[in-house]
Amino acid sequence: MIWQSIWAMTVIDLAVVGMVTYTFAYFMRMRGNILRPSTRFGLLVVGFGLAVVALFYLVDLASMHLLPTTLGERHAMAFMRELYLEYNWFVALIGIGAISLGLLVSGRGLLRVVQDLRDSEGRFRDFAEASAEHYWQTDAQDRYDYFSSSYQESSGRSNEALIGQPIQNATDPDFQKQESWQYVLSQIKQRQPFRDVVFERQGAKPGETVWIRVAGQPYFDDKGKFQGFRGSSTNITENRRAEDALRESERQFRVLAANVAGGLLYMDEEARYVFVNKAYASWFGLESEEFVGNTALEVLGQDVDDNSREYFLTALGGEKVTYEAVRQTTVSGPKDIQVTNVPNIAADGTVEGVFVLVTDVSEIRLRERALEESHKLLQALIDGMPEFIALKDAQGKYLFVNRVFEEWYGRPRDQVIGTTMYDHLTKEEADIYAEEERKVAAQKAPVSREINAKWPDGVLRNAIVIRFPVLDVVGPH
Repeated sequence: MIWQSIWAMTVIDLAVVGMVTYTFAYFMRMRGNILRPSTRFGLLVVGFGLAVVALFYLVDLASMHLLPTTLGERHAMAFMRELYLEYNWFVALIGIGAISLGLLVSGRGLLRVVQDLRDSEGRFRDFAEASAEHYWQTDAQDRYDYFSSSYQESSGRSNEALIGQPIQNATDPDFQKQESWQYVLSQIKQRQPFRDVVFERQGAKPGETVWIRVAGQPYFDDKGKFQGFRGSSTNITENRRAEDALRESERQFRVLAANVAGGLLYMDEEARYVFVNKAYASWFGLESEEFVGNTALEVLGQDVDDNSREYFLTALGGEKVTYEAVRQTTVSGPKDIQVTNVPNIAADGTVEGVFVLVTDVSEIRLRERALEESHKLLQALIDGMPEFIALKDAQGKYLFVNRVFEEWYGRPRDQVIGTTMYDHLTKEEADIYAEEERKVAAQKAPVSREINAKWPDGVLRNAIVIRFPVLDVVGPH
C-alpha cells in the first residue's frame, strides 16, 4: 500500500519535517531571548523531541527513495515494515514524551515570564503616571496609541481624543511653526532617534513662555520590523528660567569683574582657578585663560601659594577671611594688597569654592608710611621745644603731647593720650581750663592768658598759655 502512494507519503513526510524544523527553529530562537534557566531547559527538551521526530521522518524518506535501489523492493519493504512496526512507537514515545516534558517545564516558566511582563508593564505605568515627564507612543503608521495621564493634565487635551490621531494632526500648531518641528518630523520619517529638542509655546498668562523638551526612539520587533516611536516630553520652563537667571548673573559678574580695578577671582575646592579677571592677570603679564584650571603654585609660584593657602583653607571651611600681603608682580613690582576670601556655600551647606577679591592698597600704605614718618618728624621737632605743647580733640581728650608735658605731669605720653584734664588736675582747675576752651571753640579764635604756676623744678614762674582752635572745613575739630 505504501508503494502505491509513495509520492503522497513523500509529500506528507516533507510537510512533517518542514513543520517540525520550523517549530524547532522557533523554539530555539525563543530560548535565546529568555534568561530564566528552567524555561530555557524546557525549550531545549522540546527542541530535542522535535529533532527526534524530524530525524524519524527523514529516515522514512530515505528508506522510500534510496533503499529500493540498493536493497531491492522486497528487502526495502521489509525494512520499512520493521521500521514502522518495531520503532515507530519508540520514536513516538521519545519525541512526544520529550515535547510534553519540555512544554510542561517551559510552560511554567513562560507563565512566570508573562507575569513578570505584566508586573513590568504595571511598574512602567506607575512610574509614567508619577513622573514629571509625559510619555507617549506611536504605531508603525505614526499614529498615537498611548499617552501617560500626566500628558492630559499638562496639555489640557483628552488622551482619548488624541489616540489614533496622526502625529501632525495631534501636535500643537505652535510647535509645527518652529524649526525644531521640521527636525523631529525628518527624524521620524527616517526612523531615527531624536533627543533634547526644545519647543516654545505661549503660556496661560499673557507674555508667558513655556519651554517643552521632547525625545523619541524608534522601536522594532524581533525581526527588525519598525513598530513605531516611543518618547517623552518634559516641561523645562522652570529649568530654563533658572538657566537664564544664571546666565544673567554670570553676565553681570563678568561686567563687574571687567570694571574692578583689582583682582576678582573664583577658585574651586581644589584651589584651581575657575575665573580670573583681566586686571589681576595683567599684573603678572598673563592672560586670564592662562590661570584657568591651574593652582597658584603652578601659575605664580611657591611664595604666593605658601602665603595664601592657609587663608584659602579657612574660607573653604565656610569662614570669610581678610588678610594683607605683599605680592610680587611682573609689571609693577611689589604691591601691597588686601585679600578677602568669601566661601561659595551651596543650598545644602557644602562649600563649592571660594570667591577672592584682591585690592591694591599700595598707595594707601605708602601714604600711611609717609604720614607716620611725618608724625615722627613733627614729634621730634615739638619734643625739642622748651614750651608745654598739647593737642586735644573736640571732647577735650589729649591726642598729642610733647616731652615737656610728660615732665610737667610726670607721666609718659602713652598714659596721657586719650585722657582729659580731669584725669590730671583738680576739678576746680580743670573747670577753669574747660571754660576757656569752650570760649576758644565758640569764637574760633586764639585766647591767651598769663598764669603763675609751679614748674617741674619746683620754682614758681609766670607763663603765657595760648589756646587756639584747630579748624576743619566745617568748624572746630
